[in-house]
Amino acid sequence: MKTQTCLLFVPAFLFAVACVDGGGKAEDSGTGGGEEADADADADADADADADSDSDADTDADTDADADADAASVSGVTAFADGTPASGIQMRLCYASCLIATPDSSGAWSFDNASNDDHTLQAVTLGDTSYAIPHSVVMLRDDESRTLEETYVIHPFATKSEVQTGGTAMIEGDGIVIDAVQSSMTEGSYTPDFGQFYVATVEVDPSAAGIPWDGLEGTPVAMWYLGNFDMTIDPSFPFTTTKDYGLEPGTTVQIWSTSNEDHGWISGGSATVTDDGKIATDPGSGIRRLSTLVLTVP
Repeated sequence: MKTQTCLLFVPAFLFAVACVDGGGKAEDSGTGGGEEADADADADADADADADSDSDADTDADTDADADADAASVSGVTAFADGTPASGIQMRLCYASCLIATPDSSGAWSFDNASNDDHTLQAVTLGDTSYAIPHSVVMLRDDESRTLEETYVIHPFATKSEVQTGGTAMIEGDGIVIDAVQSSMTEGSYTPDFGQFYVATVEVDPSAAGIPWDGLEGTPVAMWYLGNFDMTIDPSFPFTTTKDYGLEPGTTVQIWSTSNEDHGWISGGSATVTDDGKIATDPGSGIRRLSTLVLTVP
């Protein structure tokens, strides 16, 4: 009669049964030593692969962090319209949030570690809303270090007219007549006189304003700073200029306003030069922000 003896081996984490018959012949019914070696080799290979993957991930993360670093800069000088250095004001370079700079006694300021984005630039006379807030667009790219060539000029408002709650007003502004409606006016994040509804104006020579024209389409022919700053106007305010800018009657003029939310210039539609040389908005067009208003031609 043939007998069979079974021996049970239980190494750590491995269950194996070897059966030996009476003639001493072994019959495998579990995992052999060769397979154990293969498993160990596979585990080592996986560990090495994981280590390589982690190393690659760390390298990629470091590279991405370096690429996303805010390394652009912009600097300039700000002065009041009478030539006095604007040392007591606040400069704001705004994208998702605002960087703040205080000009020195000469009016010089700078922003370092700015992002490579389209920003808006404000010059704010703190605590005194009788001054306009010059507002422009600054596009920074490729970690550039940029200096504005012209002096950024702050002008006092020439006119200020209240708009009664729920009412309308024909605003006799500085070189411009604006048809205002209070219900169209909504305060913005940077509106200084929150809850007050008025339209303030000052006309500025585009060639002497000192603001950069980044992103603006066309050549400026006229511009104004408007307040109460950063108010959204919807529907837009129609207007007519009171001056002749030397354009041929029938010429189409484009209307632009700066927008903090859009980090750029937004279109207010078009206007047309009248027979007497003035510029009047076309139907449905007008002022969409109380900020920097610019009229351009191609």
